[in-house]
Amino acid sequence: RAGAPGGGGAPARLSLREGAPPGAGADPLFAAAAVVVELRACDAKAASLSFSFHPAIRAIGVTCDDRSRDESLRSLFSDDDARGLPDERCLLRALPAQAPEAEPARRQASSAFDQGVEAMAPALPFRWAQWLGGLGPPLGDGREVHSIHAVMDALCGWLVAA
Repeated sequence: RAGAPGGGGAPARLSLREGAPPGAGADPLFAAAAVVVELRACDAKAASLSFSFHPAIRAIGVTCDDRSRDESLRSLFSDDDARGLPDERCLLRALPAQAPEAEPARRQASSAFDQGVEAMAPALPFRWAQWLGGLGPPLGDGREVHSIHAVMDALCGWLVAA
């Protein structure tokens, strides 16, 4: 259980479930593992977030069950709107997962790169999600790294916001 900002308010629960993430994309390069972590406020009317791991690119995707709130989720941290991959090396990581003689894999990775994060849809690859999932923080790119506590406080507040 995690408390809302300031230590009060509605707590949130983390749960683990097996199965495909909500609306998982069809591109195998961006396929998600069949385990999802959910963050849900105890208030039944609040939104919930699903965190999925995409092993070929080693990235965490975040999906909100209320897609109308995607834009407000994108603005949670001004320097991280999930409109790009969290780490430029994500696609490079995927190449060894493809065929050893990589010409078709290069074409597939190039095509996926052209699609950008839309290939992960509806999951959004926030940088803060990589940090929460143990894949960060991204170092040396000059962008601010938010503490895990700051991220969890912001997420819990966001979940229960109208």
